[in-house]
Amino acid sequence: MNIKQFGIVVDRYLAGKASVTEIKAIDQWLDESGENTEVMTDLKRRRLQEEILQKIRQSIPNKTHKERGLIIKIIKPYLRIAAMLAAFTGMILLYQNYQKKADHPTADKTYETYSTPKGRQAIITLSDGSVVQLNAATVLKYPKHFQGKTREVILEEGEAFFEITPNPHKPFIVHAAHQIDTRVLGTSFNISSYRASDQLTLSVNTGRVQVTKVTNKSKRTMGIFTPGQGLTYNVKKGTFKNHDMNAADLAAWKNNILILKDADFNELKQRLENWYGIEISLQAKSEPAVLFTGRYYNKSLQNVLQSLQRINHFRYELKGKKLIIENNAGNRNRK
Repeated sequence: MNIKQFGIVVDRYLAGKASVTEIKAIDQWLDESGENTEVMTDLKRRRLQEEILQKIRQSIPNKTHKERGLIIKIIKPYLRIAAMLAAFTGMILLYQNYQKKADHPTADKTYETYSTPKGRQAIITLSDGSVVQLNAATVLKYPKHFQGKTREVILEEGEAFFEITPNPHKPFIVHAAHQIDTRVLGTSFNISSYRASDQLTLSVNTGRVQVTKVTNKSKRTMGIFTPGQGLTYNVKKGTFKNHDMNAADLAAWKNNILILKDADFNELKQRLENWYGIEISLQAKSEPAVLFTGRYYNKSLQNVLQSLQRINHFRYELKGKKLIIENNAGNRNRK
């Protein structure tokens, strides 16, 4: 809805001529923020002032036609300008608040922030009883108490597995990176969205979820997914694929299982850094033919590296929390 359309709706609302749908939309928006209510109150006050000025103009004492015409002629432009400025200013403020809410649905709420460092995981129980398990290097924002008609959290970075307490009257919405929203009523699902990665992945374990791509101008539904289904969103290309997924594998990290599937050196670097909390210097070029696949349960970094060397030859040097990986074959640290 642009400012012109919004202005027309608000004008009808203030004049008592809005449709049931328009009244419901405005009332719902007013309930979402005290600031919105204050702006609307100010706009009503300005409209009332305009009506009072109009009545004053109409109640000018009887004078000669010429005198009355002169007074009205002097007052009318100022009344019109004042009314236009008041209405336009109020409309702009109201629209800005409306648009801010549309672009940033959680902007007027106070959120707690929980971050997990590399090499660590965490479990958070939200106020509605929903449980969120955070993978390493993950940032989640959530309110102390869910208010309003929705339950909303922000997955700013990383990977998390959500087990949502059912509430058909209060949908749960996860705002992830790249303006991807996931809406559910009660289900469990996994979202992975690391900044270092070129893709966002979502998989459904139980229930149903709806995924939406949100922009300033529109919302595009990317799909409704059931258990075993999900999507992969390509960040650079802005494209996505819906397909069947092994939800158990994608959320295996919850059970301390590291899974690699056709990972190149760049993905390998990111996964190992997050999993083991180390710093990796990658002196290897990612090549289409050099990919790593493996499944590791409670394995040490040394064990994983040695296993990966059997898949593709590379050389590494580990010093404390720093690891150097080179993709030319060698014997160093080949145990």
